[in-house]
Amino acid sequence: GVGIAGQTLTLSVPKGVVGPVSDKGGGAYEFIVTPNESGIYPVTVRLETATVKREALVLSDVLDSAGQAQIVPGLVNTSGYEDGITITPDGQYLFVQYGPFYFTGLFSLTSICAESGWSMYNITTCASKPDSEWVFNTIGPYAAPERPNFPTGGISGGKLTHFDVVIPNVASRLALFPTAFYGFKRQADGTFAEPFKVAFNDAKGANGPYGLSFQMTSATSARFAVAWNNYYNDLGDDKPDIYSGTMTLGHDVNLGDVVYSGEFFQSITPNIKPVSFASHAGVQGNPHLYADALGTIESIWVDDEQATHDLTVYQLARGVFPDGSWTKIALPAKINTSKIESQPFFTGKRLYLTRETTIVYHEFLGSGSGDYGLDAAWGDEVIVLKGGETQLGGILGVGEPTLATVNGKTLLYFAYVETRSEGSSGTRKDYDLGAAFITLD
Repeated sequence: GVGIAGQTLTLSVPKGVVGPVSDKGGGAYEFIVTPNESGIYPVTVRLETATVKREALVLSDVLDSAGQAQIVPGLVNTSGYEDGITITPDGQYLFVQYGPFYFTGLFSLTSICAESGWSMYNITTCASKPDSEWVFNTIGPYAAPERPNFPTGGISGGKLTHFDVVIPNVASRLALFPTAFYGFKRQADGTFAEPFKVAFNDAKGANGPYGLSFQMTSATSARFAVAWNNYYNDLGDDKPDIYSGTMTLGHDVNLGDVVYSGEFFQSITPNIKPVSFASHAGVQGNPHLYADALGTIESIWVDDEQATHDLTVYQLARGVFPDGSWTKIALPAKINTSKIESQPFFTGKRLYLTRETTIVYHEFLGSGSGDYGLDAAWGDEVIVLKGGETQLGGILGVGEPTLATVNGKTLLYFAYVETRSEGSSGTRKDYDLGAAFITLD
């Protein structure tokens, strides 16, 4: 009931220099915020009783043809740990791997809880050590509305309890940082809400698969691949392998049942099954399913974040996904450089990936899968998004590229790492991981 022209907007922009609002006609208004460093820039616009809030993500380097990066609006991002960002090809469902804990508590556990003469850590004596709050305190929600049915068997009184297991001179209390996948449905206003859980039926959230990838079979169903290490079937080694399954989007998904006997697993009965690679030796992580124009999955692109830090392709030779026969193809030096490569996403024309803390792509110049292993079949690196800012509030890095087409536009969703706080030790910082997106064209 309010006219669209000549309105006065009320702006709330706590960071950056805000320019004047111009009426562009047709109900569109524009103003420019000039940042002075990388980071998150909240922008709130009010008109009458209506309010819209969005958060721009300012990075040190962005592809010239891309739009403005933004934090995903809605229920996706919290103060907890969001990683493994994945969007379905139609852009209607966004997934994150979530845990209500501190990033540095997970990745700096050994140094925070170090014990002289111990090869790993001693959690029982850790509470008095600098930055130990990151090992024990929870952060972020673990209940509805943001994270319904989160596994809380490893949380008591808002604290992470960890596993009560002692390995003399190695570790006392084995670390448990519980996680679960959550999917979110795109809403009419572009936000994501209606969270649903995709996880093992595991009371403690100890089984943490990662790296979902989807091929749609209808508007609300999909085949998927995921990386997971089955403790009861190592498939050749005790490392992650690629599993597959199907799901109905928008509904909780049980990846399998886990039974405990005291602190230990008594049994794990998965509802997902391994892809039929001839060998599962080594590390296969963060799978990406590449399908042709008809929806046939032709190849699976994986990484190794634990040993080689390189990418590999498994090309379908006979049969259909997830069965059939697969040919393993090593990518050339132009792709697998001396740096750390991970999290591949192949479109048929471009290979997007994370290189260190930067998202890049290489054009594919070859004529088919037989050229994947050739240097000449790949163009030079093109930087899409780059972090590298170490100050508090700065964006340290980006990764997990995943693409979708929405209303004719190509959107790239990704994970960002923001430097959140400094620890009491003076030597460590904590980081906030979250989900963001940018329009590529």
